[in-house]
Amino acid sequence: MKHFPLHCFCLVVAFTVQGVLAQTSADQTNSTTNETTSAAIVAHVYAATPTGVELYDTASNGKLSLVAGSPFPGDFSDIVTNGAYFYGTDGTSIYEDTVSPSGALKRVEVFNPALHADEFESVGALDLDHAGSALYVNIHANGGMIYESYRISKANGSLVWLGDANNGEASRFGVGPLHITANDKFVFQTQNYFTWFLQGFAIGSNRELVAGIAGGTPPAAPSSNVYNPYALTADPSNHLAVAVYQQEDPPVGPTVGPTQLAVYTTDGSGGQTTASTYENMPDVALGWVSDMNMSPSGKLLAVAGNGATSPGLQVFHFNGANPITHYTGVLTTAPIDQVHWDNSSHLFAISKSAGKLFVFTVTPTSVSQAPGSPYSIDSPQRIAIRPL
Repeated sequence: MKHFPLHCFCLVVAFTVQGVLAQTSADQTNSTTNETTSAAIVAHVYAATPTGVELYDTASNGKLSLVAGSPFPGDFSDIVTNGAYFYGTDGTSIYEDTVSPSGALKRVEVFNPALHADEFESVGALDLDHAGSALYVNIHANGGMIYESYRISKANGSLVWLGDANNGEASRFGVGPLHITANDKFVFQTQNYFTWFLQGFAIGSNRELVAGIAGGTPPAAPSSNVYNPYALTADPSNHLAVAVYQQEDPPVGPTVGPTQLAVYTTDGSGGQTTASTYENMPDVALGWVSDMNMSPSGKLLAVAGNGATSPGLQVFHFNGANPITHYTGVLTTAPIDQVHWDNSSHLFAISKSAGKLFVFTVTPTSVSQAPGSPYSIDSPQRIAIRPL
């Protein structure tokens, strides 16, 4: 289905920190290599670039220092790590590296996911379960998306083939990567066709994707309009945050109004329910949502936009099954492609077009940009976070 440009007519909430951040942020370069700091290291940040994977130490105040040995080999379109092993894909193969205590990477194996996909085209995305015991691979193949499941060997990180979701039947309308519920029992993906809203799979005892789950119904829209989803993230409980756009005369009518944020609750069988409507869903002050990520506490929702109109980064209060509520205005107007949290209230955001890595310290009551942010990085593709 063709996506029509979104037009956001929402009022950006004034937020005191925005002006402060604009005045105090300063571009940083790789001169931060091995910079000493008295602050404790709380996380490793991996940034995939065309020339390799850059590794940064994150201090407790959010300041980044480039680790010696960077960049590590690989031109990756997606990366993930479970702390012991690191996996990256160049769109064709999956590469496995071991992770040292310092975070340094060492290549140990290369896998060919095309062996398990008919009419293989490319690897779309990589996803880990929360236990770090399984890797799910989105494969563009056979005119749609196929989801491969691998168990991660505890002994050496090797990928053990488990099977395809739905016996390898391609999903024709899936959007983006899979998102896994906190209990590691279900995964969900948005659907961009108006007769479906979410696509889900159960996770079996061996960590494989085993069965399809019927998608939830869209939020209530005014008149005969329909809400379509296009971005999704899960909280640490049983809730999903979904970015939706409103469409007139589906499936070919124009989009109307701003992007809004819906909430879904999953039950013990993976079914989804919602009380979200056009009246209680908050508007997003971004023209197109490129990514969303939930804080480890489940209390904060980061929303990124990289569209031609109103790009940037915004944070919302997430309230479980209750409606999402506004928190910040737009923290930066740079196009943001991906956002991710660590376990120490740090929010990381990359802008490929601007060549920047932003770091914010965000709590439910305060927001500040970390010292040295934003950092200059050549075309960051993806980031992965290893909390310490």
